[in-house]
Amino acid sequence: MEEAERASEAAFRAVVYCESQTPAGDFVIKIIVNKSRVAPLKKITLTRLGLSFAVLLVKLMQRMQKALRLEVSKTYYWGDSMIVLSWLKKQSSQLKTFVANRVAKIQNISGDEQWSLLLLVDNLAYFIIRGVNPSKMLENQLW
Repeated sequence: MEEAERASEAAFRAVVYCESQTPAGDFVIKIIVNKSRVAPLKKITLTRLGLSFAVLLVKLMQRMQKALRLEVSKTYYWGDSMIVLSWLKKQSSQLKTFVANRVAKIQNISGDEQWSLLLLVDNLAYFIIRGVNPSKMLENQLW
């Protein structure tokens, strides 16, 4: 766990997937876009990094939808921080400035009911922030 926390302090990544149904009725899931960010040089908490990830994710999703002009029936957001998810359920005015500004951005694009907890073991982006070699990622069953 300590290794994961150190790695998480270095970077964060958002990945957008699309699930669609073929004419034959099969479901297909594909990665549409992803974006990584290096953590700021000024040290901030892992929870605040998680909040920065959430901002990156909603903005990436918004840009992707505009660019592709897709009709999206449902949008789900997944995060691995229970604290961040609890902040999204609050009024931004109840939070301190750093958190409040980011929560307001997220709430303007998404609803808190769209957010769910994702366990680290199921998180594909986790492999990137840990610095896993791409050839090892291909061996992973989650891909």
